[in-house]
This record gives sequence, structure tokens and C-alpha cells, in this order.
Amino acid sequence: MDAVKRERRRIFSLALVMAFVSFSILSIAFYFLYEASLKDQQGRLLESVKSHARLIEQIGVMEEAEGLGAETAIDKTLAVLINSHSLYAGFGRTGEFTFGKREGDTIVFLLGHRHYDMQTPKPVPFNSGFAVPMQKALSGYSGPMLARDYRGKMVLAAVEPVMLGGRKFGMVAKIDMEEVREPFIKAVGIAVTSASIIILIGILVFLRVGGLLVTRIQESELGREEAEHVLRQSEERYRLLVENISDIVFLYRLLPEAGIEYISGSAEGVIGYSPEEMYANPDFGLMVVHPDDRQKLEALITGNADWEALLVLRWMHKDGHTVWIEQKSTPIYNEQGELSAIHGIARDVTARVLAEYELKRTVLALRILSECNAALISIAGEKELLEAVCKSLVETGGYLLAWVGLVAEDEVKSVRPAASAGKDEGYLDVINISLADPERSKGPTGVALKTGIASKVDDIATDERFVPWRDEALKRGYRSSVALPMEYGGKVMGALNIYAARPYAFSVGEIAPFQELANDLAFGLNRLKERKEKELADKALVERLRMEQMVVELSRLFASSSEVDLNRMLEVIGKGVNANRAYIFRLRESGTVMDNTHEWCKPGTEPQIENLQGLEASVIPWWMAKLNWNEDIVISDVDTLSDEASAEKAILQPQHIKSLIVVPVNNRENRLTGFMGFDDTENRREWRPEDSRLLRIAAEMLSVHFARTESEKLLRESELRFRSVTETATDAIISADHEQRIITWNPGATRIFGYTEEEMLGTPLPNLIPDLFSPKHVAGVVEREKNGSFNKRHLIAQIVELNGKNKAGDLFRAEVSISSWEVGSKKYYSLIIRDVTRRKKQEEELKRSNEELKRAVATIEQSQMLLLRSEKLASVGTLSAGVAHEILNPLNIIGTITQLMLMEEKRKAEKENLEEIMVQIQRAAKITNNLKLFARQRKMEIKPVDINAMFDHTIALLEHDLNLDNITVERDFTPGLPMVSADEDQLTQVALNLLTNSRDAMKLRRKGTITITTSPAADGGVDIRFCDTGPGIPKEIIGKIFDPFFTTKEPGKGTGLGLSVTYRIIEEHNGSIRVESLEGVGTCFIIHLPKGGEKLPDARNT
Repeated sequence: MDAVKRERRRIFSLALVMAFVSFSILSIAFYFLYEASLKDQQGRLLESVKSHARLIEQIGVMEEAEGLGAETAIDKTLAVLINSHSLYAGFGRTGEFTFGKREGDTIVFLLGHRHYDMQTPKPVPFNSGFAVPMQKALSGYSGPMLARDYRGKMVLAAVEPVMLGGRKFGMVAKIDMEEVREPFIKAVGIAVTSASIIILIGILVFLRVGGLLVTRIQESELGREEAEHVLRQSEERYRLLVENISDIVFLYRLLPEAGIEYISGSAEGVIGYSPEEMYANPDFGLMVVHPDDRQKLEALITGNADWEALLVLRWMHKDGHTVWIEQKSTPIYNEQGELSAIHGIARDVTARVLAEYELKRTVLALRILSECNAALISIAGEKELLEAVCKSLVETGGYLLAWVGLVAEDEVKSVRPAASAGKDEGYLDVINISLADPERSKGPTGVALKTGIASKVDDIATDERFVPWRDEALKRGYRSSVALPMEYGGKVMGALNIYAARPYAFSVGEIAPFQELANDLAFGLNRLKERKEKELADKALVERLRMEQMVVELSRLFASSSEVDLNRMLEVIGKGVNANRAYIFRLRESGTVMDNTHEWCKPGTEPQIENLQGLEASVIPWWMAKLNWNEDIVISDVDTLSDEASAEKAILQPQHIKSLIVVPVNNRENRLTGFMGFDDTENRREWRPEDSRLLRIAAEMLSVHFARTESEKLLRESELRFRSVTETATDAIISADHEQRIITWNPGATRIFGYTEEEMLGTPLPNLIPDLFSPKHVAGVVEREKNGSFNKRHLIAQIVELNGKNKAGDLFRAEVSISSWEVGSKKYYSLIIRDVTRRKKQEEELKRSNEELKRAVATIEQSQMLLLRSEKLASVGTLSAGVAHEILNPLNIIGTITQLMLMEEKRKAEKENLEEIMVQIQRAAKITNNLKLFARQRKMEIKPVDINAMFDHTIALLEHDLNLDNITVERDFTPGLPMVSADEDQLTQVALNLLTNSRDAMKLRRKGTITITTSPAADGGVDIRFCDTGPGIPKEIIGKIFDPFFTTKEPGKGTGLGLSVTYRIIEEHNGSIRVESLEGVGTCFIIHLPKGGEKLPDARNT
């Protein structure tokens, strides 16, 4: 009996030890699972807070790049952050993001809390022991931590400092430890309960079996066979339990010889081998493990492994694919202490491992996308941008090779590698991809370029599409690849190619962000191209404005006075084109000799004016022939002058002149009177057309100046001659008595009036005055007699110009000086009369010349204004494209995150908020796409268009909606209108814009009429009047309605682009559009479309 009791105590103790060991293993397993989950949670929080911090900093940088001050940029960035935070409560049940700053010794939270003080969070003392994560972030710490938050609760947090405009902020992502631990506590409870039940059943079974064994010992001699039968039944029940669980239970024997002692039947469903096949192969335990993981198994066998750790291995399925196994092994030692066997439980975790891998690759792809989008913003060169993207894919993504191929403009449409990074080893030099060759374009790169769809090769070693490049690729270790088309504006401009070292490396989740990267790259290249084109256009505009300013300055010089500073004029044009010398040559009266009359020299350039006097024109025959033919002389390199200009070359080279421009100066009869030009004595240069044009304008102004100077010279000579005539009595000098009878008459008067002295003596003076002015003269004399003075309004008593009448009755202009004197009591008058008819004609001619010059200046200034307006509109379009794309990227990211959150189980209120976010994202995307539509330049498809039919079709599209608003459309179409050459789709857009605007204007009145009138135009085109009975347009804004983004509609009802697009379309068709409006009556748009391509004047408003 004592032996039986001892056996029973031993069996009971063994059962307790088994229970203790089981609970210990369970506790250790949960501890490690908890630690692993906690680290994973920390990693996700840290990655999330870092990405949010960098995104906020990038938004701040973009705001500062808009030209805003640092404080304004910070305010706008915080406004965007606060608005976004208000739409997102947080993650999980207690998770939230906080954002704050330090003010003195307190922490100020800038975002609302999730738990209390929600909208107006209170400041927290910096060293209070509360809000420790934010305190660490503001102190510059970055990383995960366990600490107390602003409520004093223990949280798992990730902190990251944020820099905005040079100021330090802190960002924290946190979640309550209660929520982190809650699933593990529940799992522990369930596991402990389940384990307790299983262990209890096992103990009962064990005790039952043990009891039977004791009974058998006690009754060994009476029932050994019965006891053995009971034992076999027990073993069978245990085996039945093991065989019916999904996990694999195995016993691997090491001594005396290796082999599988036992493995449960569930293994066949996991790796495809039956237990019998495994038992038959002594090396199966090693063979089934993937070659790269066998060292882990060997570590177990040699006893160098951690038996408490879960081991993840790859087992090879019978059909060849890989199965990921997680196993827990327990060593079994023999009596000598040697490891004799390994007992373990294994579980198929393939789905989990692949999901984790897929998630990691997708996150990595998104990280690469973020890095490359940052490069798109910061890098200004095409090659640098492409190389940065390839480098990011190789260094951050871990791929073997990344390269960008662009389609060359050659006959075979070869694909030219534009940039690459990674393991190339000459591969790109030998691939020779050609879209025109079916064999060499069937690979992923060719397919992506031809179809515009991403193409991948999962295994280069077996895929037939990769045959032309397979050997070279495998030689360098490439096993899989993907080609992503770079598409922008409906055009594929190239392909982004990525190569990996393992087969099946590219999943759908990974390809999606890479495709977005490729499209962003296409946009970036297009933006760089547009930026370069804009820089060239801006440079041309600046140069044009500079030229026009010089023209204006020259105009002012010539218009300011008769004394023009010609040296200053030469300085203006010389500096304007960066010449070394500018000069004027004038031909003498003979036309065969010339003199350098004026010269300007750049500092450091030797003047030549003294050496260039009295030159014979015959020494430069080629030069003079071109000038006499009114041709410009433009020489880029004097050394390359032809033999026919050898004489000129011999004169220019000693003066060290490298290149020059010379234009003729002609008189009004278009006869050569000289020339002007400028030299470059330092460089050979290609002169621009603008340089010649500037010199031509200056030459024309100089011609006008010389003509005016000649006229003034003639006028001075005329005056001098008249003075001489006065002295020699060639001017009319007439005297009259108090009765206005002529008493003296000189030969000059005879010459002017035609009367002889005998004919005029004693005749009334008014006979010389035209009948129209004679009464005024008499009235002046009467007033003088009466008051002793003349009224200045009368023609006498002044030096005046008036009309005279000669003997033939002809009128002429004369300058008259009247004076009076008294002899005794009688008054006498003297008149000095000069015929100024010729001078007046010259002055009128000079005045007309000045008026023409002023009109020319006004035309130049008007052209400058129109050019600036056009450039401004083009700049608005370009900006809209860039902004639209930069807005769509974050909108896509926000939309993706929102859709992922919608896929999770949410409370009804949270789901409604997320759905509202999606609605607002779609609305923002629609507005942004309208901006892209405004900015997009599309090639017009010109064809004959029937205007009446086009309007009929457009009205039919909207007539139902118009009728619902009680708006009628009246057609007043002229039959048989001529066809116009136009883009019908764009004209339909014009009609839709005008119909929609009229409908919106009359909607509130619930009644209205739209009248459309068409008629033929005088130039063979078509005139269109589009009138409505709406409220009309106020006068103060009618001049702005065609400006981009100007709208009178309520916020959210319009973008202000409709009429801008309409104006641009009409302008591109060389037509005109103007508006007439009367408040309270209605508005009319008057459109003219020419039949052909003639350019019409701008007439936007009346």
C-alpha cells in the first residue's frame, strides 16, 4: 500500500508540474507577444507622427514660397492643420494627435483635445509632470515613449519636433495604455480559461491513467493485460486529440539516428506530404526546410538556439512553393543529458507574413513617393530630378536598378535612357529598345509606352516577353521588373523602369503608388519644360519691354525740343544693345563725301570720330550700294566678309571691329543722306532682329529730325530775309492817317498786295483786309478814338497774324505789326506786313510731323499695355496648372486615407463625418480640375462651322432646364450664313458659357428671355448678338467680367473662369467680343467671327 501511495503522490506532483510548466510557457508567450505588439504599435505611431510632421513642415515651406512672410505662412499652415484636425477625431477609441508650442514656462496646445477641454484646451505648466510627451517634443526629442499625458493618464506616445518659419513646435501621436493592453488582457483571460480547462482535462486524464497504472501495479499479477489495454486506449485518445487540431504537432528524433518520430496528420494539408512519406525519409526534417533557413534549424539541433522563442521558418511545399511556419520547440534530453529529440508545435502563418510584407512594401512605396514628390518641388533641372527619383528607388526602396526611358524623335522610336541609379554594369547600353521593332518592344518598357498601362514581369527567367534581354538581365541578378508609363495630358512621354533581385517582387498595392510617382514625374518634367519656356518668354518680354522703353526714351528726346541731343540718343541705343560704339555719318551736298558727325563710345573704347572726316563714299562701294538700296548691313563676323566687301573689310579690321549693324538714313524723298550704326570691338556676335529694328526706328526718327531741322533752318533764313526786305523795303510798310487812308506804300507792299503806289495812295486801309474781318478792324479804330486804347479782342493794336487780300482778290496769311503816333492832334498808323504763307505751311507740316510722332509713341505704349495683359493671362494659366496639380496630390492622399478609414468599422456619426469629408474632397477636386481645364492649351481642330446649326444644337442641350426656370430662347437666325473656319467644340463651349450665365442671372426672376441673333458681316464672317432680360451688369464691374477668377456669384456657385475662357476662345479665333449692359434691363454680348484668319482689334467693353 505504501508503494501505491508513493506512486499516486508522484503522479499528482507530475500533474502539478505539467500544469505549472504549461502556464509558464503560456505566460512567456503572451509576454513576448505583448512586447512585440507594443514595439509594432510604437513603430506605427512614430512613422505616423514623423510623416505628419514632415507634411506640416512642407506645407509651411510651400506657403513661404508663395512670397508670404514667416508669420503669415505659420498662421496659414496652422489654419490648414486646425481645419483638418476638426474633421478627424482620432484613431482607435482613445488615440489622438496633439500639436503645441512653448510660451514661457507653459505648454500651449493648438489643437482641440479629444477627451476634455475639447475646443479650448488649457495650458499646462512645462515641468508639471503632465503632458510629458509634448514636453519632450518641444525639447527636441524624437521617438516613442511611455509617459503621462495632459490628463495624467499613462499613454503610449510618439513625439516629433516640428520647425515652422524658424519657430519650434511639437507634435504627439498617443493612445491610452489601457486601450493598448485591453486586447491582451482579454486574450490572456480567454487563453488562461481555455488553458485551465485543457490542462484540467489533461490532469484528469493523466490522473485517470495514473490511477489505472497504480491499479495495474497493485493488480499486476491479476490484470496486466487489462492494464495494457487501458493504456493503449489512453494513448489512442491522446493521438486522436492531436490528430484533430489544425496545428502541426511533431516529435523529431535525434538519437540514436535522426528522423521524424511522429507528426500529426494536419501537416499534409500544410506542406502536401503524407506522414508516411515523412517517416520514410530520415532527412525529411532538414530537407523540408528552405535552404536559407536551415541554419536556424541547425542551431536548434546543436542546442545553440533560444528554446523559449518562437521560430519562423520557411518550409517547402510538395509542389515547390514556400510555406511560412511559426513553431515552438521543446528539447528532450536522455539520461546522459544529451539532446535526444525535439518536440514542437508548428502553425501555418503564410497569410500573415505575406500581408505584413505587402504592407511594408506599400508603406515603403508611399515613402518613396513622398521623397520623390519633395524632389519635384525642390529640384529645378530635368536630369537632376530624374536622377533623384532613380536614386530614391534604389537607396530607399532597395531595388537593384531604376532607370527612366524617354522616347526619342527618330525613325525607329528608340527608347533613350535619360537617368539611372543602381546596378547597371552596362545593361542600359545593350538593351536597345525600339517601339518600331515588334520584337524589341514586346517587353514591359515597350508595352507600357505603347498602351499607357503599367507592365510587369514576375520572373525574368521564365517570361517569354523578356527573351531579347534575358541573358543580360540574369547576368546582373535581375529577376523581376516593372515598367510604369509617364503620362501627362493624355500623352505618354516615357517610362519609369524598376528591377528587383527576386521574382514576384511587385504587387498591385506596390505598383499603384509607383504609377502615381511616374505620372507625377511626367507632370514634373512638363512643368520644368513649361517653366523653361516661360523663362524664355519672360526673358523675351523683358527684352521687348526694354527695347520699347528705349524707343519711348528716343521718342521723348526727339519730341521734347528742336535741339535734340544726338550724342545722348547714341548713348541710349549703344548701351541698349551693349555695343562698344554708336555713330552717325552724314553725306555732304555732293553725295560723294561723308563725315562722322556724332559718336558715342563705351568706356575703354577708343573714339574714331576725328579719323572719319571727309571720307570718299567710293572707298566702300559694297557698303554704299546696300545703303542706297535701303538695305540694312548686318555683319556678325567681319573676318568672314565676302570678297565683294574686301574694301570694307580692309577698313574695319584695323579699327578692331568684330561685328556691326548699319542702317540708312533717308530724307523725305527717300534719298540717302547718311547712315547710323553700332559696332562690337570685343566679340563676334549674332545680332538679334530687335537690334536692327531699334536702329531702324532711331534712323527714322533721325530722318524726321533732320527734315525738321532743315525746315527750321529755312524758316530762320526766311525771317532773316524778311528783315533784310524790311530794311530794303521789301516788306510791306504802310502808313495811314486818322481817317484810315493810306499815305505811304513801299515796293514791298507792291510785291505783297500787287498794287502800285499810285493805285493805293489815298485809298482806305480796310481795302487790304478781307471782307470778313473788315468790320472788326473798323470797330477797333472807333474804340481807339473813343477810349484811347484798343480791345485786345480786335485785330489791330497788336502784332497779329491775319488774312490779307491782294489785288487779285486772293487771301493770304500775313504777320502784321501795327503802331500809332500823333502829330499834333492828329493820329497816324504804321503797318509792317510780312507774308508768312510759306512759313505757316512749313509750321503746319512740322506740327503734323510732331502729331504723327506722338501718335506713334501712343501706339507703342498701347501695344506695351496689351502685351502685358496677354502675358499676365498666360501667367495665370500656368500658375493654375501648377497649383491645380499641387492641390490634387494632397487631395488624393487625403481621399485614400478617408476611404481606408471608411472600410473599418466605425460608429454611425464617425462614418457620416468621413462621408462628408469625401463629398468635400470631390468638390475640391472638381474646382481644381476646372483650373486645369482653364490652364490647358489644346490644339484647335479648324473646320467649316455652320453657326446657326451649332447654336441650335447647343440650345437643345439646355432648353429643358431653361423651360423649368420659365426662360425662353428666341432664335433670330439669318438663313444661308457663310461658314466660318473654327473649332466647333470650342465655339460650343462659348455658347454653353453664355447660356449658363444668362440662365443663372435670370433664375431669381423666375422668368426671362434669351434672344440670339446671327447675321453676315461685311468681311465675310458672322456677327452674333446674345441678349438676355436679366438684371444687367453694374457699370463699376463691367470692365472686369472677362478677368480670370472674377465672379459675382455666391461663394461655391462659380469659379470666375467661364467668361475668361470665352474671351480666350474668341481671341484665338481672331474674333472679337464685347458687352453692352443696362442695369434692370439686360445684357448683350456682341461677337464677331471672321471668315478667315485676319487679326481684329481688341474690343472687350463698350
